[in-house]
Amino acid sequence: MDVSIQLIFWGGLFFCIKHFVADGILQTNYQYANKGKWGHPGGLIHAGNHGLFTFPCFVLPFIITGVDKPLWYIAAFGMIAALADFAIHYLIDLTKIQVTDKYGWSAMGKGKSAKDKADRPALLIYDNKYFWAIMADQCLHFLTYVMLLCFMLAILLHTPSM
Repeated sequence: MDVSIQLIFWGGLFFCIKHFVADGILQTNYQYANKGKWGHPGGLIHAGNHGLFTFPCFVLPFIITGVDKPLWYIAAFGMIAALADFAIHYLIDLTKIQVTDKYGWSAMGKGKSAKDKADRPALLIYDNKYFWAIMADQCLHFLTYVMLLCFMLAILLHTPSM
């Protein structure tokens, strides 16, 4: 199989897992409650987790596929990718929170449970601008990963002069 396909497969897999871990498992209430405030440590920690885990997600596919490039060369670009992902993730989250707060878009509302038909808080999807903002936010995060995968391909195809 072509090494570029393998590189994209492993990179895409690692970025998806990284996103689940950093945006889900490791995101605390403190981070979530404060990532809409410019410069707040909560948002910086959250975006920092993304940047931190982007580095191995970027470098490991090159190692796994046996790409013939010096490790320092790949690691240098991995650092650039990690810093870029940190900054982009921070700005996407900050913007989503600030827009939803500004317009009063809410995540929860009264809904009917399919099981017991009782009124209880439920995530409203249809005609819910907050839900659409979440989907736009996640789409932009995954477009960031597509951009990073393209960056990986560019590195693969580039021959450094030494």
